[in-house]
Amino acid sequence: MKMTNQRFEVRNDFNFNQMKDTAFRFVWGKPKKVRIRFGVNEAPFAIERTWHPSQKVCKEESGSVVLEFKVADLKEVKRWLIGWGAGAEVLEPVELAEDVAKECRSVVSRRHSRAKGSSTI
Repeated sequence: MKMTNQRFEVRNDFNFNQMKDTAFRFVWGKPKKVRIRFGVNEAPFAIERTWHPSQKVCKEESGSVVLEFKVADLKEVKRWLIGWGAGAEVLEPVELAEDVAKECRSVVSRRHSRAKGSSTI
């Protein structure tokens, strides 16, 4: 980074509030639709707060709930989802479901390889 004498000019069509509403936490951009089903045990905790301004909640007869929102960065959502464990299932988008599955496989694989290499488990 270096100092310049150039002044930053905000585009006339830029709307900060509209842009920030696409962020799950910090990263904003073009929003993608996300749908996640939370199991019966997780449902009360999943709906006790608003995770995103665009959030919609659909209660299912089984007692589970589907949260739907539109966010820009799926990596932020992935990190949040992994904390819910098997109690959360990504319905959309497929790329997020695959990313979460890949991350979980990596964690399990690392654990198994360490357990094999150790004399104490």
